[in-house]
Amino acid sequence: MDQSYEEIKNQRTQIAAASKDGDPIVIGIAWRAADSDLFIAGVKLAVKEINQKGGVLNSPLQIIINDTESAFNEAALSPGARQEVVLKIANSFAANPYLTAVIGHSSSSIAVPASVVYQNNGILFLAPSATNAKLTGHNFDYIFRTIPTTAETGTQLADFAAQQGYKNIAMLHGRGDYEMELADAFATFAIDKYATNIVYRRSFFNNTIDIVSLVTDLKNLQKLDAVFIASNSRLSAKIYQQIRNMGVKLPIIGGETLDTKIFLDRLKQWESAKGIRKSTVPTVFNASAPGSQQFVRQFKQEYGENVQPDYLAALGYDTVNLLAHGIQRAQSRIPVEVAVALRYMDACKGVAGKYEFKHNGDLKSKPLYFKHLVKNDYAYEQVKNVAAVNEADMDTCNDIDRDHDTIPNNMDACPNTTPEEIAHGIILDGDKKGCPIDADKDGVADYKETCVDTAKGADVDGCPPKDKMDGKL
Repeated sequence: MDQSYEEIKNQRTQIAAASKDGDPIVIGIAWRAADSDLFIAGVKLAVKEINQKGGVLNSPLQIIINDTESAFNEAALSPGARQEVVLKIANSFAANPYLTAVIGHSSSSIAVPASVVYQNNGILFLAPSATNAKLTGHNFDYIFRTIPTTAETGTQLADFAAQQGYKNIAMLHGRGDYEMELADAFATFAIDKYATNIVYRRSFFNNTIDIVSLVTDLKNLQKLDAVFIASNSRLSAKIYQQIRNMGVKLPIIGGETLDTKIFLDRLKQWESAKGIRKSTVPTVFNASAPGSQQFVRQFKQEYGENVQPDYLAALGYDTVNLLAHGIQRAQSRIPVEVAVALRYMDACKGVAGKYEFKHNGDLKSKPLYFKHLVKNDYAYEQVKNVAAVNEADMDTCNDIDRDHDTIPNNMDACPNTTPEEIAHGIILDGDKKGCPIDADKDGVADYKETCVDTAKGADVDGCPPKDKMDGKL
């Protein structure tokens, strides 16, 4: 007899609750082939660093990678066959009762149907690449995304275009869900808020597009400030190349799919040329920010000096650390308890900026960066009217217990206790929680005391000051 979903969830909860220190915390990673981008590389680096520091709750992270979802994009597949690809991947994870969470899925088309499987089976799901609103539209308990929605990207793109003074814009976009959602959000917000003129708008099917005809129409437009492109990175690069080949020097703007090596390599071939107006790509990852520099160095040390981490590497790295952060906050690996901890946590910062969740699992305000080429390197800026995020006072994601004494920073009166102090005992309750045990409250830890029962006013050894002892011996 098959188990009900509630029975499956209960079994997963019971297994997690019965786990001991040292039992691995099992995480599924769902993505396309590892050599297609750097997402899995970012995931592996985070796991390695966490495990080298002792894991989470005294247990190592163990990842199970399924990188077969590239099959979803095979042109010959019917819609039903695509659905089977998704369900096969999701059910392979659901069949593992020791699994706490799944991270990944490279597109909304895969992540949205897979999320139903994870919700029904009580598995926490963090989606770092799914931007479609449908992912969180059901207010599921276990589902989160770690990237802004397509609509949020579209509105920030409209803000940026207005900031640059682009009043007359041509739009070229595919007819898939992502492309239509991004184009509609951009156009609606640009027109309603800034009275932008969409002077030309053309949609196309990715497999039947006539790029030459598309760009010829564009070249004949008389008054134009910029070109908006929404498509996959490979096709966007081809459209960009044709635009430049035909002598159009206008700036190009578009969605986060342009922030990929295949498009940026094409952009570098042209953007340093005289007269070409700088194209701009939105991204969550500012590689030049002070908070990102250590990650960039660690990534290059791990994978080679010439391997520059991209936004997907940063999101893979951050999402693992965010999951570890939730487990630490919950002091549990039980999926529903980790989900609650993530949903109600204070904001924390990763290498790709701030993370804080709405009740439905979407991110709260996350300003994008807009990158453009300057002398073979990238400069980053943000939209001026988007509220800036002050990260100075935020905990770093997964640095919730800085001194590793099992007491979270926000509850720890002494968050920088040394390993030696922890080994000799710390206070577990009260206003001095997390501090070294000091029974006589003289400011000297008991293990350092020479005079254990001395009241206030002691020297560094815990004894009464020597000048007050003169003549009393």
